[in-house]
Amino acid sequence: MLLLVVFGFNARAQKFDFISKINIGIGANYNSIDYDGGDVFYSPGGGMGIELGLGYHATENLVPYLTLGYQQNIAIQYISSNGESLESSVFFNRTSFFAGANYDYMPWKSALKGIRFGGGINYNFPGKMKITENNSTYSDLSYDSSLGYNADVAFIVAIKSIKLLPGIRYRNMSFSASNSADRYLLPSHLKTLNGSGVDLTISFVKSF
Repeated sequence: MLLLVVFGFNARAQKFDFISKINIGIGANYNSIDYDGGDVFYSPGGGMGIELGLGYHATENLVPYLTLGYQQNIAIQYISSNGESLESSVFFNRTSFFAGANYDYMPWKSALKGIRFGGGINYNFPGKMKITENNSTYSDLSYDSSLGYNADVAFIVAIKSIKLLPGIRYRNMSFSASNSADRYLLPSHLKTLNGSGVDLTISFVKSF
């Protein structure tokens, strides 16, 4: 009977978190293409992204999590004048799984509850990179999947039944160009894309 009571209490105390996150990425490495004699800068580690996932309160403070995210990077210069147009652009995206654990340090009783420290690994499926330079569009570049790691910190703010977590995340990831006859003709910065960078994040967490 005692074991049943303890088990039942623990089951009620355990909570899941539904996580939604918006990211603004700042890449660790920047490259450029030409635009009418000028430069268009882009970073494979930058862009805007969104993540959805679940967390599980293994203890009051320890929360393992799993999220699925999509990030899109676009750099473009375009002008149309007198019936003529000129475009230089780079498009690159990735889909990523993030798995890890967070630790919630919750010393305060106000709306600002505490600080969340986290870290884990990421597995990434890169999209094709499309480059147009002064109206010349090159063949789409394909890249292999990769494994990386990440670490983050965020404030925990309680707004009624939802937690708002503004934070910052460092992520390490890179992508190697898929094997092809043209791969060896690529410049070094396109043979291996540096997808590392910093994300400014804001998470919305609902426990259930």
